[in-house]
Amino acid sequence: MFLRAVRSLDVPGSVKRHLRLKQRERGLDEAAYVESFLTLNAVSGDCLEDFDQLREAPDVTQMAGYTMPSAEAARKFLYRFHEDGLIEQAQRELGGDQVSYTPEESAPLLALAQVNQDVVRELGRRCAEHKIATVDLDSTIIESWKKEAKEPTKG
Repeated sequence: MFLRAVRSLDVPGSVKRHLRLKQRERGLDEAAYVESFLTLNAVSGDCLEDFDQLREAPDVTQMAGYTMPSAEAARKFLYRFHEDGLIEQAQRELGGDQVSYTPEESAPLLALAQVNQDVVRELGRRCAEHKIATVDLDSTIIESWKKEAKEPTKG
């Protein structure tokens, strides 16, 4: 049902229109990767290694119409959203006593934002009589040991 909903909202079509990351024609396309991440989230996956379990589930492969990516392939896909130049620019623009920064969004992240806008627009079109939406946010704290992490600026 979940994949049907994703596809009925034309998420794959929107991804194909806006997101271009792949340089070769082999393997999964961007739309399949995005669907795979949505599926991982829907089944409460919490790390890339959970893709390996999805790959081994024949019912998931049958429903999706393709084999889910491996954890390593999913990691490489995510790395394509990273742009060192934007991080370096944000670091150069830090004020004297600032230690944390937020870089500008990369072009691939902006493309995903456009996909999100397309989905919201389609939902709005389908439910035009509804004028109020509830946004449910999760305030889960996720600990990180990333070497580049810095203490936030106080004040």
